[in-house]
Amino acid sequence: MAAISRVTKSTENRVALVAVYVIATIWLIALLFPLYYTVVLSTADRAATIEVPPRLDFRLARVATISLDLTPFVKENMNLPRAELEKAIKGEVAVAAARPLYLVRDLMASRVIASVNGQVIAEAYVPEWKLGKYYGKWENMGPDRPRAEGDQFFEAFEATYYPQVLDGQATRSAPAFPQPQPDTLAGKTFQKLVADNTLKGDWMLTVDNSLNDTLNNFRWAIGPAEIWTDLRQASVPRWFINSMIYAIGAVLSQLIISSIAGYALSRLWSRRMAYWLQLFFLATMMLPPFMIFLPLFLMMKNFPLPTVPFTSIQLPGVNLMNTFFALILPHTAWGFSILLFRGFFDQLPDELFQAARIDGSSELHIFLRIAIPLSQPIFATLTIFTFMAIWAEFAWPYLVANRQEMWTLSIGLFQSAGAAGSGGGDPGRSTAMAVISAIPPLFIFTFFQRYLVGSIALTGIKG
Repeated sequence: MAAISRVTKSTENRVALVAVYVIATIWLIALLFPLYYTVVLSTADRAATIEVPPRLDFRLARVATISLDLTPFVKENMNLPRAELEKAIKGEVAVAAARPLYLVRDLMASRVIASVNGQVIAEAYVPEWKLGKYYGKWENMGPDRPRAEGDQFFEAFEATYYPQVLDGQATRSAPAFPQPQPDTLAGKTFQKLVADNTLKGDWMLTVDNSLNDTLNNFRWAIGPAEIWTDLRQASVPRWFINSMIYAIGAVLSQLIISSIAGYALSRLWSRRMAYWLQLFFLATMMLPPFMIFLPLFLMMKNFPLPTVPFTSIQLPGVNLMNTFFALILPHTAWGFSILLFRGFFDQLPDELFQAARIDGSSELHIFLRIAIPLSQPIFATLTIFTFMAIWAEFAWPYLVANRQEMWTLSIGLFQSAGAAGSGGGDPGRSTAMAVISAIPPLFIFTFFQRYLVGSIALTGIKG
């Protein structure tokens, strides 16, 4: 009977273990699927973001390369002055580069190689993100705009012009592409361009996969290098930096003020006074955040107080709206963080503090040399919690930062997604912003998680 009982228990243990693994696997997949889908969507082209059912697999970006033979065009316009002829050539190259991206949503970039008498006279590369974000007039106003602004096109994009070809000098031979198959993306692009009838001269195209252009949605979010030279512009880099200043400022103020207040409650105030102060901090935690938004908003508009308390007498003050002070000041100390520090300091051995006082150490010296070095786990824990909360904060920044250059990343993501009447957003680009916004919290959690585990373990030691 004992042997049968052991076999039964062993079988039950195996079944329980298998059930735990199955449930944990399903739970893990359920948690990771939104992240996986966000990353997939952030690398997708515009057409894939509206597929039903949604696309769940990674695909490389498609880039159309057009071989444009402008020999007949140049012969027809040889009577034009040289400057006008060159401008007309650049205009045709601009049309050939911009038009496919307007007609075919599956493309994420286009490349043009223009030739005269078999020699390359111009090259251009146009990513769809840059055309749509900074030069949408060439994409949405038909072929006449880029044709008339060929010079500006060559300045705006990666384009090169070789004028010596018009003088009969050789550069290199232009590539030739075979006729695309009708059922391929190249064939569909070719048919749309033929029906559009905007490209002059003889031309042919091919569509290839590009790993480099798969990240174009992230390039749209980050912007070109010129954006980083002037961070006063309202753009994702500026919003990212605003969020970092907001989060780091709130974290530092929380750590400094809350740790001092928690130490005072734990080690300095009498038990009766600490009890009543603790009740006060608990009461502040019971108030819904939206309940105090209005008084905080009025305080930020006329800091420190809009009126004499309990009267309508106005006081002189400073308008802190659209400043980092308005963002950070309401988060300088939370009742939760003060009580968290107080609970941790209560667990530290009282003998250490008594010995330091006997040796003549001041309370400031005890706090800096004993309490803080022993409190790394709680500092790390509060850093993680505060950073996560502030980084994802939306309502308060949305109230006090109404100028675009003061937006945080959460507001920029909200607007880019087409919310608040801002128009339809691009899901791929919005999710690319979401992926970028997830990097700092992931880094903070990864860096501080070992201290977080230590603080959890430490709470079970006392007693």
